[in-house]
Amino acid sequence: MSIFLSLYLMRRLFALSIILAYFITGGCASGGGGVKQSDRERCMTVLSTVPSDAICVGYAAECRHSGMILDSASIFHGIGVAGIRGAGMAVSQCFNGKVVPILSIAPVPVRFKSDTGSVFNSVLSTAARKGLRTLFIQDSPALPDGTGVILISPSDVQLKASERHIKAGRSILDLESLKSAVDSFSLYDETIIMRNSGAGRLVDRSFLGGRFKPSDVGSFLNKAAEWTFFSPCDKGVKVMPYYSDKSVYYARFINSIPGADSRVGKVLPPATTFVLALAVPSDGFRSGYEEYMDANVRMVKYQSRIKNLAGTTGKSPLKWEKELAVKEVATVGFDAHRVVLLRIGKKTGNVDSSANEYRGFTGALYGTAFALADDSFFAVRNGWMAIGDKESVDAWYSCEFENNGFEKWPSRNIKCSLFSDGRYMVWDNKGIEIWNSNL
Repeated sequence: MSIFLSLYLMRRLFALSIILAYFITGGCASGGGGVKQSDRERCMTVLSTVPSDAICVGYAAECRHSGMILDSASIFHGIGVAGIRGAGMAVSQCFNGKVVPILSIAPVPVRFKSDTGSVFNSVLSTAARKGLRTLFIQDSPALPDGTGVILISPSDVQLKASERHIKAGRSILDLESLKSAVDSFSLYDETIIMRNSGAGRLVDRSFLGGRFKPSDVGSFLNKAAEWTFFSPCDKGVKVMPYYSDKSVYYARFINSIPGADSRVGKVLPPATTFVLALAVPSDGFRSGYEEYMDANVRMVKYQSRIKNLAGTTGKSPLKWEKELAVKEVATVGFDAHRVVLLRIGKKTGNVDSSANEYRGFTGALYGTAFALADDSFFAVRNGWMAIGDKESVDAWYSCEFENNGFEKWPSRNIKCSLFSDGRYMVWDNKGIEIWNSNL
C-alpha cells in the first residue's frame, strides 16, 4: 500500500488544501482490488471510541485491512494489529498542547482476557514492549454487551482522557454534524476523517514546500468545510467535503460554480513543480465568491480593497477582470520562479514583459493564494497573461511549452485543480480525486 494512502494523510493534511479546500494531501493509486463499502454499524461502533476532541481520525472496518491507516511510519506499526479478526480500529489525532495519537480497537470480546494465546493479548504485550501505554475498557455504554475497547497510545494523559470519554458514553459522535456527514456519504472500509476546524494543527512549514504559511492554511481550512473524508478509490484517493448549507464554507462556493475547460496545462514550463488553478466561469463565479466573502464577514474588507486599488490605479479590479474576460486563473511555481497566469478571452497579441499598472489585482479578486509579493511586471502569450516579478515573467515568456510533460493535464469540466511534486488533485463535476501523475 502506497505511503500516500497512509497516516501521511493525517500528519501532513492538506487536504488539501490547497489551498483550495483539500489540496493538502498527497495521493496515488490504492493498489490491490476493488474498494468495498463499510458496514455502518461497525463504523459507528468504532467511532464511539474516538474522543470528542479528535481533529483527525483514520478508520478501518477491519484491523487486517488497515494499510491506509497504519504504514511503516506509524508509531503503531509492527504491534500485530493486522492479525486481529472481527474488529475495527481508529487512529485518532488529538491535541493536548501537542498532537498525540491514540489507537482504539473495537469491538473486542471480553473473554480474550482469559486466553493468554489470543491475538489481542499478543498486541497488548507487543505494544507494551515498544514503550506504548495500553488499556482495556469493557464498561462502555456505546459498545455491544460482552465487548470492550483496547486503547493504545504513547501518552498516559491521552489514554486517561479517552478512558473518561468512553466510560461516560461520550465520543466524537456527539457532534451532530459528523453523524450527518456519516449519513451523507458511502463509507469505505478505510476512511480518513478530518475535522476542518482543527486541521491547522496538522500543518507545518513543510506543507506544499512552504509556499503558504501554516497559519494561513489553518485559517482557510477552518472555513473550507466542516469535515473532509478521504477514501481509496480505483484511481487514487476520493475526497468528500461535508458542510451544512451555509455560504460560509468555501467548498460550497466551489461546488456551486459550473465546471469549465482548463487549458493551463498548455502553458506550463517543463520545470513546473506547483500549480493551483481555478476556473472563473462568467456564470456565477463573482456573485458566488462575494456571497462567500459576505458570509465570512469579509465583504467590507474585500470591497474596501477593490475601492482602494481603483483609486490608486484608475481602474476597478472588477472592471479589469470583466474587460479581460478572465476564464481561468492559476498560480504556478517553476525553478525558483512564481507567476500568476490568467487565461483571457479578450483578443490580444503577444506582449513582451512590461510594467504592470494593476498591481495587487489578482490577490484582491481571487484570494491570497493568487497574491504575489512582487507583481510589478506582466506579459501576454498565446492568450495567457503572466504576472509576477520581471525575472519570473521573462522566464515564463521564453519557455518552450510543447512537450512540457503536462499533455494529460485534466481539462474537462474542471472547477479547480492542484499539481504538487508529481501529484494531482482535481475537483470536477463528478467530485474530487487525488492521484500520482506517474501512474
